[in-house]
Amino acid sequence: MKPSLLLALVLAAAPALAAPPPGSDPNSPTAQWFRSLERPDFGGSCCDLSDGRPTTIRYTRDKDGNRQLEATTPDGTWVIVPESKIIYRPPTPNPTGHDLLFWLPNVGVMCFVFGVQS
Repeated sequence: MKPSLLLALVLAAAPALAAPPPGSDPNSPTAQWFRSLERPDFGGSCCDLSDGRPTTIRYTRDKDGNRQLEATTPDGTWVIVPESKIIYRPPTPNPTGHDLLFWLPNVGVMCFVFGVQS
């Protein structure tokens, strides 16, 4: 497949991956909370309701035996969540109660928020 055709296919699929969850209201307090999140590594927005999705998490060990967090992408693929991407103290507690992964296919993990913070 030609690289230009592959790029066109990826770009065409991007809007479908970034669609807000069904029934979401862009003016709701939850949507405003999503927009308030900032990337812990570079600053700036984690994006919004359309990029953060509930995820399943697990802890594994890397090749050196260090504990690492992994989460599932929307298609069910497990990815490593770098420590630098975890928002440990969001502006207000996570209103969804779910672990959230902010992930885009062309970028990777942008942010991660635990469902319950103490």
